[in-house]
Amino acid sequence: MYIFNLFLGFLCNWFAPAKGYDIEVTLLNAPNDTLYLGYYYADKQYIKDTVVAQNGIYHFKKDSALLPGVYLLVMPPKNEFIQIFINQNEQNLVIHADMKDITKTIKFKGSLDNELFYGYLNFLDIQRPAAQRLSESIKSEKDSSKIKALQAQLELVNTAVRDKQKELVSHYPQSITAMLIRSTFEINFPEFKGESADIEMKKYLLLALAALPLTSRSRLTTFTSSLRYGSTLGSSITAAYLIEATRPSSQSLATVSGFR
Repeated sequence: MYIFNLFLGFLCNWFAPAKGYDIEVTLLNAPNDTLYLGYYYADKQYIKDTVVAQNGIYHFKKDSALLPGVYLLVMPPKNEFIQIFINQNEQNLVIHADMKDITKTIKFKGSLDNELFYGYLNFLDIQRPAAQRLSESIKSEKDSSKIKALQAQLELVNTAVRDKQKELVSHYPQSITAMLIRSTFEINFPEFKGESADIEMKKYLLLALAALPLTSRSRLTTFTSSLRYGSTLGSSITAAYLIEATRPSSQSLATVSGFR
């Protein structure tokens, strides 16, 4: 999460921010009339804004824009939270969700980035049980012919996930969702030469480029002229890994010392 937000912080230097933010939130089954807008800084979380519900609506509004990144809608007293994306162009949002099942019920108006991300999570929620069931069957099965058939079924699930990823990256290359997906792709590093520290730095820069939108990569060429970048990106990640790697945390922030 720290590296991901570092990339977003880098991106915000290239784009002019909005004039302010206006976020309306309606939460069914909310345990409290107070809602915090939090954000990540390094490996901790902090409060950016606080509102009390008026007529059932939590309304965050300020004249200064939010920096692009991952934000949290935090509900005391247990500090349950919803992760949302904020970019430089989408800072006027309307959000509806049921706290009993956030991923399936959350709706956004004014934020394609969040619509794409939660739509992707719902897609993975459908694929995950099938992948887990098939994986468990493969482990317990003794008949080689049945194992082969099960592996073929699992590959169909993996293919469906990869196709969904390609669709999102291709159709919405500038979205944060696409950047997240690209950051999970396996990278086949070219053969770098030099001292150990130099090689590690080149690998780090290549990883950074893999996570950035295509238009931003072109602006970094002066920093990465020594890297052979292009056909080295792969996508052999499996469905089971992606399901776990991309799911937002549902843990409570009550014990996070940085959240205050």
